Amino acid sequence: DYEINQHIPMIKACGYSDAKVAAVTSWPNSRLFDERERALLGFVDQMVRGGDVDDATFADFSAKFTPEEIVEIAATVSNYVSTGLYVKAIRLELEKDGRQAFMGKC
Repeated sequence: DYEINQHIPMIKACGYSDAKVAAVTSWPNSRLFDERERALLGFVDQMVRGGDVDDATFADFSAKFTPEEIVEIAATVSNYVSTGLYVKAIRLELEKDGRQAFMGKC
């Protein structure tokens, strides 16, 4: 919840629609994502559930992203997984004063 709260203002600043943001949690059943986005979401979904990305998912992902992008995406995902564990462990509370975490451009 904390990460979602922090990143929704960012993704909206990047031009994503409310419908697309809402569909992320049910992306396999959504027609809002293109093939590249679906490959990314499939990889991330498996990575955050323990890191065991199956061969078919990795093949699809690696066909659509460069080796450099793959390293950057995997590093970012692992950082956010660890941040989520950290936030949960220290019982960090969501801001309740209405402020946005991100102010600026995409």
